[in-house]
Amino acid sequence: MKCLNEIQIPGWSIQYEGNIGCTKEEIEEMESFYGFSFPEAYKELLSEMGKHAPYAGYLQGFCYWNYKFIKEYSKKVLASYNETYGSVSQYEDSFIIIAMSDECFILIKNNEGENPPVYVFNSDGPGSEIIKTHDFFTEYVKLLLPGGVS
Repeated sequence: MKCLNEIQIPGWSIQYEGNIGCTKEEIEEMESFYGFSFPEAYKELLSEMGKHAPYAGYLQGFCYWNYKFIKEYSKKVLASYNETYGSVSQYEDSFIIIAMSDECFILIKNNEGENPPVYVFNSDGPGSEIIKTHDFFTEYVKLLLPGGVS
């Protein structure tokens, strides 16, 4: 794990024994559904915590069990905001939805390196856009772990 090993939090390990990761085959299944390879940092997270992460806040949205629903639902929501308000950045197939809460999403792109930036879409009506929140995926993950700050 080259990317997630960058996360240093005293008393915490990304390899916490209660985490349940995805198998290589499950990650490949997700990549096949999306139609492209995932960035290395995201694959590492899936392999360590892709099925269950009891102490990682707001990481359950990207979970292996939800990935098909999350992608299809988010695409519909983003399209509806674009149709209704004409204000949402065009949905790109390169986006990977890593978390979801109602009509708000956390996204990364497959084409921005092995530790890509993180984006958010908040459904705030007119003016809603996809906005970059973190320069690196590992910065975002660190915030979600116990004791993590960025």
